[in-house]
Amino acid sequence: MSLMNQFSRDNFARLSKAPLSTWIIISFVLVAGIFPSSIKNVSAATSQMPLAVDGFTRTSCPNTTSFCTTSLSTSHQNDIIIVFAVETLDLQSSCQFNVSDTAALFWAARSGIVFSADGRSQFQEFWARSASPLSSDAITESIINCGTNYNTVVVFGISGANFVEPFDPNNALPGTASDSSGNTSVQVSTSNANDMIFAGVTHGDNCCFPTAGPGFSLIPFGPGNEQVEYKVVNATVSNTAVTFNDTAVAPWLSIGDAVQALSTTPDFSVLASPTNLILIPGSVGRSMITLFSFNDFSGTIALSATVSPQTFSGPSVDLNPVSVFLSANGTASSLLTIRTLNSTQPGTYAVTVGGSNGTVTRSAVVSVLVPTPAPPDFSMSASTPFVLLQSGTSVNDTITLAGFNGFSGDITLNLVVFGPGGLTATTTPSVISLVPNVNETSTLTLYAGFPPYTPADFSVTVTGMSGSISRSVSVSVTVLPPPPPPPDFSINVFPGSLTMIAGETQTAGISLLSVGGFSGTIRLNASVSPTQPNGPSVSVNPTVVQLPQNGIIFPPESTLTISTTTLTPPGNYSVSVGGSSGTLSHFGTVSIMRHTRHRGQRYRRRLPNSTGTIPIPCHNRGDF
Repeated sequence: MSLMNQFSRDNFARLSKAPLSTWIIISFVLVAGIFPSSIKNVSAATSQMPLAVDGFTRTSCPNTTSFCTTSLSTSHQNDIIIVFAVETLDLQSSCQFNVSDTAALFWAARSGIVFSADGRSQFQEFWARSASPLSSDAITESIINCGTNYNTVVVFGISGANFVEPFDPNNALPGTASDSSGNTSVQVSTSNANDMIFAGVTHGDNCCFPTAGPGFSLIPFGPGNEQVEYKVVNATVSNTAVTFNDTAVAPWLSIGDAVQALSTTPDFSVLASPTNLILIPGSVGRSMITLFSFNDFSGTIALSATVSPQTFSGPSVDLNPVSVFLSANGTASSLLTIRTLNSTQPGTYAVTVGGSNGTVTRSAVVSVLVPTPAPPDFSMSASTPFVLLQSGTSVNDTITLAGFNGFSGDITLNLVVFGPGGLTATTTPSVISLVPNVNETSTLTLYAGFPPYTPADFSVTVTGMSGSISRSVSVSVTVLPPPPPPPDFSINVFPGSLTMIAGETQTAGISLLSVGGFSGTIRLNASVSPTQPNGPSVSVNPTVVQLPQNGIIFPPESTLTISTTTLTPPGNYSVSVGGSSGTLSHFGTVSIMRHTRHRGQRYRRRLPNSTGTIPIPCHNRGDF
């Protein structure tokens, strides 16, 4: 089984519950790689390559950017790559730099950020190892937390350096300085002879550009405010001023450093990769320990690992194997495994891995951060954060609630609607019970009535409360005008009621109205109920009408005729007038009352839309 598979099997089940911030950092460790891919091809030849500049590039970017990219090519293996990141005219109090590249080198900050006297410019040194020659490696300097500013990235490679421990160990390195003047100066001290001393500078006046100080050579970037100078020395130096000459008086920043050459004494080194791990309680991490032989060193190396501080439930460590044989100019490896308990207390632990052949001891340190467990919490999200609907319609949205860090409990949902009025919102259910590792949902129903104007914008905030924890999600809603009615028609019959006597015929008007742009042929019919012998007879005229778009038909264009005979039984009747066109059909009704009249009796007949009556003389035929 591969080492990565072992790591996956042991760790990922436990890490699945880690907070997002932990996963981000752990993902970075995995990308960097358990195996030290950037150093595994170290050439430890006995012949020593002299220290020299191997490739260089510089690019400046305008004030509208938050990053700057340049391209570097080198010619040699096992180079040390140096980057100076520059940011100027910053309006914020501080920026953060980051360096990345397309060759996936592992970048580390060599210096802290150096600030100008006015706080508006910043300068920082980064470095990386390159085991193989680079071909058009795109190296990007970016700034974080301070918007867009002028950015410059200065890059060069150094060949012949000690690949495992590239920098001179003097505690005064790197040196930093800032001021506002013409010439610049930064102090450098070294502990080893035969170092390459170099310094970078940014000088803030475009009238003139820095030139090399005495005994130093400029890397030939060409004219510009950012320059690098260097020289190889054959003795240690103490508080040596590394200067640039410049006739312009302006704010400047400078960093000085020294890279050491490979030693000629047989020796070995110990390197850990990665050097930083973040382990949640109850998880496992690994770092590959690689030993390098220099100048024909060979022998058996005994390995040990210790943890500081030592606590009762602190991390435990083991190495496999605990002893390796290192051949001349070769490499050997051992896997360091670090385990934490569920009870391991949060904090930073240093794991020191030492290798000794009995006379020479070398070591590497792996820093282990055990983060403070995040408290139980939950999150809320909307499946559709932006909703459009028309007046008079409704729509459903889904609110998803997810617990993490072991959250369990009831969550009460509350709603607040912001807007001009006319929008209502409800959640179903309004109380959600969450258990660990299970998501739940609630349906948010939005109903758009008729706001005072359309389109109208609303914001619906759904807040979930569980004890002291409050989380919310907002949904933006735009209410549009109501949809137009579908093509249709309406039918009305008037008057709505008639009083009739036997042997009488009356008419009622039929009106038809086009709705929603309807146009077409409408077939008319009429029926009477209840149906019985000698009952009233009904007919419509015409039986087919053509209704124009958005038009109307009034009587006498369309009429209903109702007739009774002397044999029509007295009583109440209902006449239904139907109109149909395709799948559309509508009805209008007329109520009829057939009077009973005795000989010599007068009666009154109701006029349409009137409360008046007309006296009708009696006939001598008796009741009818």
